[in-house]
Amino acid sequence: MLGYAAADVMNKITPADISDPPELIARAKALSVEFATPITPGFEALVFKASRPFLKATRPPKEKQHNSCT
Repeated sequence: MLGYAAADVMNKITPADISDPPELIARAKALSVEFATPITPGFEALVFKASRPFLKATRPPKEKQHNSCT
């Protein structure tokens, strides 16, 4: 899918290993603020919300701005 042979990646790397490091750092920082808990950049930043489906945010995430032409 990404140019890797299955034998080269299965049980050897995580999605964090092939993710953009600055994006993982930004994601970890945003989650740390949202949930008032330290989140480590890397795999934890990718799976934090999915692994805790009933965890409530202490601070709501920023709303995305939508540009609308009227």
